[in-house]
Amino acid sequence: MITCIGDLIGKYTGGLPKRINEKCIYLFVLLRFIHYIFFFLLKNKIGGSFIENDYFTWVNLFLFMFSNGFATTALMVLGVLKVKDLRLLNSANFINGFSITLGIAIGSTIALAL
Repeated sequence: MITCIGDLIGKYTGGLPKRINEKCIYLFVLLRFIHYIFFFLLKNKIGGSFIENDYFTWVNLFLFMFSNGFATTALMVLGVLKVKDLRLLNSANFINGFSITLGIAIGSTIALAL
């Protein structure tokens, strides 16, 4: 439930990229990989009681899903806004759709293996 709420809020705020600097969005996409460190620490039970606390796990999951929803939506919107030639707009939309579908497929496959 917490992941759905985080993703929903992230997707909503990611749809407002005109208010956010483009370089900040790119930096945000790179900084969201910090969550993987916490996931690995949690999995290997390293980091003490703070990392293994349920509230920390919930906050980390919420922030990870928020950043995931925000990043995917903001990049999809920015990708289309960057197209200056209207003849290429359909191609940009196809590339965006294909990329998100491929990412979901790869993520689902990796999740099954883990």
